[in-house]
Amino acid sequence: MKKKLILPLLLMLVFTLSACGPDPGGKPSPPPESNSPHEETQIGPPHQDAGGLAEVLLEDGGASIVLYPEKWPDLSEVFGDDNVYLGEAGQGLTFRVNNLSGKVKDACIGVLPWFFESNPYTPSCMPMVIFLMEDGSLEWTLADPYWLVTETVYGYDEVAYSWGTLPWITDISSLSYERQKEGKGEMTMVATDTAGLRYDLMYPLTLQNMLWTVWRCDLSTEEGQFMNLQLDAEGNATLEKGWGMSIDEVYSGSYKMYLAEDGIQGQRAGTIAFHLKRDMERSSEVPGSPMKMEGSYFVALDGSGSYYSDAEDAWTLRLWPAEGDALHSENGKALEEYLFYYDPEEGAPIDFGEATDEELVDYLLSIVPEAKRLVEEQGMSVLVTGETTEFENATICRDIWLGTNRPDSFVREILYTVSPWGEIFQYDPIGDGWNYP
Repeated sequence: MKKKLILPLLLMLVFTLSACGPDPGGKPSPPPESNSPHEETQIGPPHQDAGGLAEVLLEDGGASIVLYPEKWPDLSEVFGDDNVYLGEAGQGLTFRVNNLSGKVKDACIGVLPWFFESNPYTPSCMPMVIFLMEDGSLEWTLADPYWLVTETVYGYDEVAYSWGTLPWITDISSLSYERQKEGKGEMTMVATDTAGLRYDLMYPLTLQNMLWTVWRCDLSTEEGQFMNLQLDAEGNATLEKGWGMSIDEVYSGSYKMYLAEDGIQGQRAGTIAFHLKRDMERSSEVPGSPMKMEGSYFVALDGSGSYYSDAEDAWTLRLWPAEGDALHSENGKALEEYLFYYDPEEGAPIDFGEATDEELVDYLLSIVPEAKRLVEEQGMSVLVTGETTEFENATICRDIWLGTNRPDSFVREILYTVSPWGEIFQYDPIGDGWNYP
């Protein structure tokens, strides 16, 4: 491998959100106060943040981000004079955004204090960039000053990329940058869809971290009793219950995230509703177990650490019942709170090094839009051979091929590889290296 890739998931573990649910005492959690030196007041879909740190350029359906190094404080001190390239005085440095799934219609940029209260990787809060795609979906990235270091190795056209499509919201027609709570709260970005529904992007930007992780809830009814919850971006949900190492009950079905302002969708923003049925083939006979679960819950996701672990990047997911069926009851009474947790230091709950071939393929197609399009629209086939790729840091990734099935052979055309923690890379045969797809 010729390129040492920077893993964006590291950055996802540095913010905290309490999304529209009460704290353990039953009161709504106050929004964090911003310490950002770049207090923003501009209303509308700006293409440059108010602090002048970065600017978005749109051309021919593509996008670039311009960084203005002189506006970023203490870059040389943070990264070292020999490592960071600041360009010519007064000039910006332009970075093409890679990995966009389609053509960009518009964009919005601004500092979001609730996303990065503090950022150990950069000297100040990084501007968020949201791309409105022509198909009405939204993609996102961060204007990252670390590009000023990595560009000296990889070049301006290799270091900036989209971090993917925001889940749960579609048919977006416009973006704006405004204050929460009727102009009295922190700055945020709002997406409006073709039906006129408004979505504070605080919710999908942060709650997307609920996906592709197995959340564990230790139940108090009996020592060793637990629940596991798993959600994917397609709206599928699985809930498992068990004791010790044994899983005795499995419920599968769907879920819906409510994100629109003012409860117009029927639930307030930051609420999740489950529609689950008992999987008879995978469940044992447990007296009193329900055949279905249909209920809604207020959600709070916290990435600041938890009492389950000393790790600073441990996560907790809290669910408070809003209405409907309980996920679990004690002595016929529903629990008042369900506390799930995930500690990355204990190893990823979903270890893609151990996932089945089918799980690996499903994950690839859900994360990489182009791979999904090639399979569903172009008729390409997917092959997992058992082969692996070892990167410079000794990480062993599992290979997935896209190609054409013939009567007597499989023609290999596009090679992806997946790390144990879910990072996906695509092989570039011309450059003989790995890139984000």
